[in-house]
Amino acid sequence: MDPLPLLNFFSKHASEQATPGTNAWPLKGRIPSRSSPNVTQAFAAALDTLATLCVSRQTGQKVAMTVTIPRDNRVIITLSESTCGVQDTAEFLQQLWGALNTICMHRNPSPTGKVEKGHDVFVIVFRHGFLRLRQRIICAWDAAMKFYVHWEASTTKSGGESIHGRLTAVFDTLRAVLDSLPGAGTPTQAQTVDIVTQIHALYEHCKALSNAEATVQQWLNEYAHASAEPAVFPLRRYLRGCLAMYCKTVSLIDAATNVDFHDMFARTLHIKTLRPGISPLDYPLDKPFWESYLADIVDRCEITGTRTPKLRRALDEEVAHAIATAKEMKHGPLHCELRLLTHHQQQVLASPPEKEGELEAETATRPRNYIGTSEPPCYACGVFIDAYRRKSRGVFNFNPMYTQVPDPTLQVPWAMPKFGNAAVDRSIQRTVFIQFCLDYAMYIAHQFGFRRLSQ
Repeated sequence: MDPLPLLNFFSKHASEQATPGTNAWPLKGRIPSRSSPNVTQAFAAALDTLATLCVSRQTGQKVAMTVTIPRDNRVIITLSESTCGVQDTAEFLQQLWGALNTICMHRNPSPTGKVEKGHDVFVIVFRHGFLRLRQRIICAWDAAMKFYVHWEASTTKSGGESIHGRLTAVFDTLRAVLDSLPGAGTPTQAQTVDIVTQIHALYEHCKALSNAEATVQQWLNEYAHASAEPAVFPLRRYLRGCLAMYCKTVSLIDAATNVDFHDMFARTLHIKTLRPGISPLDYPLDKPFWESYLADIVDRCEITGTRTPKLRRALDEEVAHAIATAKEMKHGPLHCELRLLTHHQQQVLASPPEKEGELEAETATRPRNYIGTSEPPCYACGVFIDAYRRKSRGVFNFNPMYTQVPDPTLQVPWAMPKFGNAAVDRSIQRTVFIQFCLDYAMYIAHQFGFRRLSQ
């Protein structure tokens, strides 16, 4: 059966009923393995880091990428995003790769030289990353300053002078860094050194405040108690964001100086961007269709107690909600990691080009079988990729792709790709449907206390 109605019109609603305010299942199912026989953990971590640093928007943007190293001197990054704005990401990636390439070509410098060559990387990353963090700041900057003025004037604030000085330094340094980071163009060497010095200082202050999380929360509580306005400035989240961006930048610089990555970072970058994929979710709106669909799921999972009024009412509510959702939800996006998966699979199935040159070198070379993502794949993507690895093994001349460990978050609408091999597509669809059924049955058993027979 088609798993898309179950996920998009039933599972999401069930998840919200099971755990109000979240999108996670109450019971986690089997999590696919991240390990791959052809990709090291270091490579996977570097690619995930690179994808994460590409994100420049506060919400709604997810980045996924793969790496292909053909026979020529290029490295090809195939880029897929969940939103528009790929051009901005590609420009950032080109700039960042240029700085990493410079570090890689001088991979045995002195400690001082390594620090100096990493300056450009810090400036590029923070200029791009602050586009996202700036959105958080500007929308709440007035509230942040009200909090800061109140905090400065308070004579009873908790904590010692040392931690007080850290918060003052964060606000001062934050203003200085935002003013120093140019919107475009290349800063001078003196400006670069000054900016990076401030970034290092910001990291140290944020780290100290993060370690004193209880004190920071007490300041926010004291402000909320004394003020008519709540402390809407996301201070702790911002501190963690600065720390994460700094640590990821350092890890990327370390990767660029690692001899194991020399063959990748020393090459000329070529970026291929994929257009987002959209699939229709066009289903009947008549009640008998949905009642039959849900009855089949309940029957497949052998759930006992379905004749009781309590569960019957719950299933009727599920059907009504599914019909209402189907009226509104007519299309589903192909999540960016699945867009990459189908792109590379189609390249394998396509006939090789007759014309020699870059295109032939690209299509004749398989990508490294790891998809880097800026955040973990969602529940459905994790189930699909795991099914794809198991059901396509030995069918395609292609190493199965891996990702970082997915989380149980449900992100709908969601569309399911096809690879063009009818037998494999049917097998994957059946496997995905069965897993969705079992997890949905877990929800029913968990919510209503009914027994589901063993798998």
